[in-house]
Amino acid sequence: ETFLYRTFRFVRLEIATADEPLVLEQASYRETGYPLDVSASFACSDETLTPLWEISLRTLQRCMYETYMDCPYYEQLQYSMDTRLQILFTYNVGADDRLARKAIYDFHSSLLPSGMLQSRYPSRQAQVIPGFALYWIMMVHDHYAYWGDAELVRRYRPTMDAVLDWFDRMVGPDGLVGPAPDSYWSFVDWVEHWETPSSRGVPVPGRRSPLTVYNLMYADALHKAAEMNAFTGRRDTAEEYRLRARRILESVRTLCWSERHQRFQDGPGVDEYSQHAQIWAVLAGAVEGDQAVRLARSVMADDSLHHVSYAMAFFLFRTLAATRLYDELPDKWEPWKRQVQLNMTTWLEDPVSERSDCHAWGAVPLYEFPCEILGVKPGDVGYKRILIEPKPGALEWAEGRVATPHGTVHVAWQIDSEAGRFKLRVAGFRHVPMEIRLPDGSRRLLENQAEAEFSVDYDPILDND
Repeated sequence: ETFLYRTFRFVRLEIATADEPLVLEQASYRETGYPLDVSASFACSDETLTPLWEISLRTLQRCMYETYMDCPYYEQLQYSMDTRLQILFTYNVGADDRLARKAIYDFHSSLLPSGMLQSRYPSRQAQVIPGFALYWIMMVHDHYAYWGDAELVRRYRPTMDAVLDWFDRMVGPDGLVGPAPDSYWSFVDWVEHWETPSSRGVPVPGRRSPLTVYNLMYADALHKAAEMNAFTGRRDTAEEYRLRARRILESVRTLCWSERHQRFQDGPGVDEYSQHAQIWAVLAGAVEGDQAVRLARSVMADDSLHHVSYAMAFFLFRTLAATRLYDELPDKWEPWKRQVQLNMTTWLEDPVSERSDCHAWGAVPLYEFPCEILGVKPGDVGYKRILIEPKPGALEWAEGRVATPHGTVHVAWQIDSEAGRFKLRVAGFRHVPMEIRLPDGSRRLLENQAEAEFSVDYDPILDND
């Protein structure tokens, strides 16, 4: 055997026996991968969602070895955007941060003299995607949110400083982060309109002007870095980062907003529009309140916008959750269900090239099912409080287990449509407070109580209003 493993979807055996008979007694293969211990589970009233959970788990496991990787067949490389999502999925299904810690260290080790991180590491050939360095900062923030490890945050503050300083030095006279050097790849997402020989996943204005999405991602990373710096005692640095974010967002609002179309352009003064720019405008805080809700609604309703791929849909869902529109997207799982109809057993890389059959950044159900449908998320840094806020959508019932650093939390809810009631049963830990947010808007705080049941009035039409 070679040290390089082989991955496959089908195996064909061709045997030439000549004049002698042959009986094939057995064919077998050896499975290898990271020892992920899955403690989460999910089931619901919609049977079409069941394979989405199973395929997502299989795809994640096939992309975990001694590092996370984008795919087990082609590059077999650890990319920051892929890895950030895979880490979140791992937290929710196994509460395991061992490979996450290694990935955070790996990308920290890729730091270049300019202050930029490599987009994939370890790697024999250096590649830089500036936005992917921001995903690394978000990766550290995710660990902070789930595990509350101040020592880990302090360890990587200098690297976060270096990355954010690179972006600060790229800010031009107009107040926006300008175009990256030609040797860098300003990839955002696999979008058919952006798939040209000169762009390959880069919004059209990216080669000649600032990218709205990168400016908004930079602002979001500044907010997250500010939070982590304040958490670890660097309050002056935190305030500096907040100030930088305010300045960037003001420049984006001034230069990239189209009053005529009531949405953000992909670049200042460029009549190109994508879901991506609107999504990150909400997540970065460029718009708030009613304006954020209107912008999020436009993302769902306007088919003229360039659409997100499977991986970037994660951020679309975060936008809908932040604006309380999560349950209004008619069938958010249609892109995944189409793959099931194609008999896929792992998720495609993207809907444009469909090159790779196994890309774990598309295993988005491993976040949405436990964190949104069941509703289990960190209610405070390091899961010091467990937040449970189910989003029923069109489902009649759902139940499952969600992994947390404290162990698994069990959630089961159902809708009694005849009685107009929403019933919820939760089981957590006596030593960890649980904050329950119910669909009728009421809240409960459980302290020193491991289990509880709730029943409240439920009107889905009223709730959507």
